[in-house]
Amino acid sequence: MFKKLFAFAVFVLLGTIANAQSSYGRIFQPGSDGPYFEYAIEQGKPKEYYDAGGPDKGMRGNLVYTLLRLKPVNSDSHITIVFNEMDIDDYDELRIYDGLIELNNEANEDGEYEYGWPKNIEPNTTIKGNPSAMPVVVKSEAADGALSVAFYCFSDKPGWSGMIYCVKNGDPEPGTAEVFPNFTFRVDPNIVLEEDEDGEEEELFVNFELKGVQANQVIQIEDGYGKRDYTISNNTIGRVTLDVSPGDYIKIYGDLSMLNGSANKFTKAEIGKNEKLEVLNLGQNKITEVDLTRLPELRELWITGNKITSIDISNLPKLEEFYGSYNNVGALRTTMNTELSVLSCVEMGLTELNLSNNPKLEILTASSNAFEAVPDLTKTPLIRSLDLENTGISSIDLSMLPKLKKLDLSNNRLETIDLTNNLLLTTIDLDYNKFNACAMNDVMFMLPQRTESDEAILRMANNEGAATCDNTLLEGMNWSVNFTGDGTGCETAKLRFESSEYGTISTIVDGENVPELTPITKGREVKVQASPINGYNLDKVLLDGIEVSNNTFNISKYGVLAAVFTKVSGIDDVNASGINVIMEGENVIVSGLVASETFRIIDLSGKLLYTGITDSNGFASVNLPANKTVLVNQRNIVIKIMR
Repeated sequence: MFKKLFAFAVFVLLGTIANAQSSYGRIFQPGSDGPYFEYAIEQGKPKEYYDAGGPDKGMRGNLVYTLLRLKPVNSDSHITIVFNEMDIDDYDELRIYDGLIELNNEANEDGEYEYGWPKNIEPNTTIKGNPSAMPVVVKSEAADGALSVAFYCFSDKPGWSGMIYCVKNGDPEPGTAEVFPNFTFRVDPNIVLEEDEDGEEEELFVNFELKGVQANQVIQIEDGYGKRDYTISNNTIGRVTLDVSPGDYIKIYGDLSMLNGSANKFTKAEIGKNEKLEVLNLGQNKITEVDLTRLPELRELWITGNKITSIDISNLPKLEEFYGSYNNVGALRTTMNTELSVLSCVEMGLTELNLSNNPKLEILTASSNAFEAVPDLTKTPLIRSLDLENTGISSIDLSMLPKLKKLDLSNNRLETIDLTNNLLLTTIDLDYNKFNACAMNDVMFMLPQRTESDEAILRMANNEGAATCDNTLLEGMNWSVNFTGDGTGCETAKLRFESSEYGTISTIVDGENVPELTPITKGREVKVQASPINGYNLDKVLLDGIEVSNNTFNISKYGVLAAVFTKVSGIDDVNASGINVIMEGENVIVSGLVASETFRIIDLSGKLLYTGITDSNGFASVNLPANKTVLVNQRNIVIKIMR
């Protein structure tokens, strides 16, 4: 597998040239086979040390053996190499020898000379694949203080960077400062282990889920049994289980992108420098405090269910999801977390919540906090799930949340609520509030039509009006409820007006104009007045789809008023000569219309449903579900289509 080379004499010449041109700047691991490159290093003048490609290009991947020989300029000194970063392949190999050595060079079976490792010489240090911890410090133990670095390159990995020092014998070594763990945890020392039937204490385990920052990354975990190496991936979760004792400390060395240490009975967590950590889960432990100042890339933080009394997340500029529920912290500041999309802060002892700088927030779960004022939601228009259960609120404005789908305001003091701007809602929980029957009717009357697949649910049990509200308001609307009212609890009803582009309507009660959605006492006479636009007349008035005789009725329940307007030219004199209608599934094709001209589709209440243009042959296609009737209008042509 080794690369075949030229004759030995050729490489002697190359080595001579290399020695004569010793560098006084950066040092690069040579990229050609043997025999060696040699440099003299002076005290106080360390040199940067890179692989063959230098700081920018990385390793060459050309299957070569190379040798770098380093000797101190000063007497009574030795060479020390500090590798700060290293990313080489498992097939690459770095061997460091005391003194000045030479590569082996001998003929193979074909008579061609090949370079290889020195024979009968043991290396000072061997590195194959990435070290488990950085930096790596190598010191010469030779009498002359020299070091030789031999390297076999197989890959095109980034390589390494470091520094080469000439160190006076007896002086402190560079790069030998204490290596601090990235994470330190302590197991609860007060755990009492039960005994099995043989009188032996049961085993205690802690579990971690980990992801690294690169493939086949080696990290170290230290527990009561010492340090051990673990290989983890950057794209799949690695699981580690440790057998521990109460009070044990667990230390993790190595950069991670994700750590899940939840439900481990930890009482202490120290988070060191973790510049690439993106996900941290410490939920369901007994941790009392946590320092989050050295996690610049963190996107998800889980500390739910601990004993934390103060939390500062202002140093997490990239935080997108925060789960901190069930920690009595008293205050939570999110103004520095502009990327926040999920905020879970249930029962955290909060009295206020400033969301003015969280425009990307989509999920807010903040129940069981005693808010002195309702959180201002005007700067969070993307919220689709809102939970303010048991927060003591008596009113709330949701008009600025058009994307809201899930709402929980149960166990509060609400007496009324306006959901007219929240047309995407499918889950509403208003249990245990103070809604009377009329207020409950108002909510049901304004809910949007849903489909069975939406599985929409409205919860309003344990309100004052739950037994006497009017459940019939939701008939055919595909909303399930958890209450049953008999309809006797409200003496008023409201009317909603269907809009029309051809005119407007108004209602008169006892000689007074009554605006839309105004409560009207049941039994009162309601007169409907219409104001058609120019060129149209009122044809009829519909209440819940049924024509109102003489445009007057006595109100008995909530309802929808609509007016049907027709053209003055005589829309009833239908000119349908040459018109054909063909059914194709849910599509209805009308032929014989005027080509390339606008047509309209109107329901029987007069509401415009669709405007289109016929094709060049006078065809119009209408999507029409079963049991639906509409009018197709073009010029003075009106076609009624029913399926």
